[in-house]
Amino acid sequence: MWTEKGFTLLELVIVVWIAGLAFLMAVPAFQGWLSGDGLGEARRHMAGLSRELRYQAVREYADQVLSLNLNEGKVAVYRKEDSPEARERAWKKAWPLPHGVRERPGQFRDGGKIIEGEAEVLFFKDGTAVPSVFHLHEKERDLSLVLEPFLGDLRVFEHYVSYEESEVETGTGNID
Repeated sequence: MWTEKGFTLLELVIVVWIAGLAFLMAVPAFQGWLSGDGLGEARRHMAGLSRELRYQAVREYADQVLSLNLNEGKVAVYRKEDSPEARERAWKKAWPLPHGVRERPGQFRDGGKIIEGEAEVLFFKDGTAVPSVFHLHEKERDLSLVLEPFLGDLRVFEHYVSYEESEVETGTGNID
């Protein structure tokens, strides 16, 4: 009769194998966080927001606003006809840009450039949006997000692209 207590070699191998499998499954989730890829996170979030606001504007038949606060690095969404109180609530729930990512001046069709304060992009109830280009910066990397008036997604450039270079009106910009 065995009186010693302990684990068999097989039990230890199984436990180590399960721990290794769990580690391998968790690595991709932590990879972006460890590398500090805030631009990638911001790109994914902004693309999702623009797509959702376009659909929401059509579904609710109400113009939607994507508002970027260049001073605080936050993004809020609300309806164009919302009251000041509702907008204030939206800003309290605003999404902050990832640490180290900052917004650079945005550009619009009329040649306007937003350097500080809030930049608002309208998504209309007919499914279109105000064409615009937004620039994000992290460390030595730039990212330009081009919001097309008729297309459902953002075009992404992995470098700084001006409004004219993006050819946002035609949708033929060079993505090199």
